[in-house]
Amino acid sequence: MIKSKAALIDMLDYLSTLPKNKVLDFLQSNEKVKQLLSSAIIPPVELNIDPNTGYIVAFNCRDLSSQGLATKLEGISGLTGVYIFFNPLDGVSYIGSALSPISRLRSHRSVASSVFINSKFSSPFYNYMSTQELTWENMHWALLLTDTLFEYEFSLKNPNYILNHNELDILVNFSRFFIRVKEQFMIDLIKPSANADSVRFTYNWKPVDLSVGRSKVNYEVLDAKTNELLFSSAGKIATAHFLGKTLNQFKDYLDHEKSVWISSLQCEVFIRTQGMPVSLKTGPAVQT
Repeated sequence: MIKSKAALIDMLDYLSTLPKNKVLDFLQSNEKVKQLLSSAIIPPVELNIDPNTGYIVAFNCRDLSSQGLATKLEGISGLTGVYIFFNPLDGVSYIGSALSPISRLRSHRSVASSVFINSKFSSPFYNYMSTQELTWENMHWALLLTDTLFEYEFSLKNPNYILNHNELDILVNFSRFFIRVKEQFMIDLIKPSANADSVRFTYNWKPVDLSVGRSKVNYEVLDAKTNELLFSSAGKIATAHFLGKTLNQFKDYLDHEKSVWISSLQCEVFIRTQGMPVSLKTGPAVQT
């Protein structure tokens, strides 16, 4: 993790070479980043687990498609997180982290549904999943710790700012670093049986040459009635988080001719790629 911290400092050094850079100002004013830069060690993890349940949210994996659970998951779709799989029948557990934990959960389910019995995988978790039938139905999933996306927070404070490739990559790396610090903390604390090794961190980072065919792309959320710009970001995940939707749902809504109701905003919105007409996708109304 110390080497990864050095990579983050390299990113800040890069931003300092850019004139009056808003991303640099944003990161340097962030309390978590201040703590990171002022200490020779990794900043401590603050636990935000519900003391009554031990988890932020937990459920049996076989209930993943239920409507009641879908409503519950929508409330945490705007957060990064550290999660755990555990089988109460044999005590096997696995801890992971993701910038979009709900999308990662559904990805795990997709892989689990295609696992053949006694298949061999590099992941101990998937090897375990392949040892017996109906393992997915026996698994429970819980969200242990959460955090917010740096690119999401930045876009809220700077809605009209268009991030270039390097700026977005830096914000994503800061988001990934802090949630992986929390993941390593929980692995050391719980010692899950199905994890392969220590959490992997980014050790090297170099900016890309922005002059070589890298156009800026922004995603906008517009009030369907007034056409007012409600949110703008270069990050797909950040925009999905603003909407309270998963990344896959965001992709379905993007550039669709139909507006979609967003309960947190209490209005119908269009989600579009900046400069593109809202009529690229046709078909049935988008379901929320």
